[in-house]
Amino acid sequence: MPVSDTLTDELLASDLLVIATPMWNFGVPSALKAWIDWIIRPGRTVRYAESGVLGTITTTRFESCGSRRNFCQNRSPLRSFSR
Repeated sequence: MPVSDTLTDELLASDLLVIATPMWNFGVPSALKAWIDWIIRPGRTVRYAESGVLGTITTTRFESCGSRRNFCQNRSPLRSFSR
């Protein structure tokens, strides 16, 4: 898994991780999802406990910024998702 090793090493060596992404169809873009899939590594970035999956990265600060467009009409059933 050389690509995963490289991406995980970069993440673990960083002081700050900033993710700025749009919301597309109630989800993140596929490129971001693929990157997340590459860096989720049992024993390196996550561990399993009785309470569930726990993150193990404690030295990297994380900031996120998401954006979306308010496209729903006032009477649309999707309006509640666009607030």
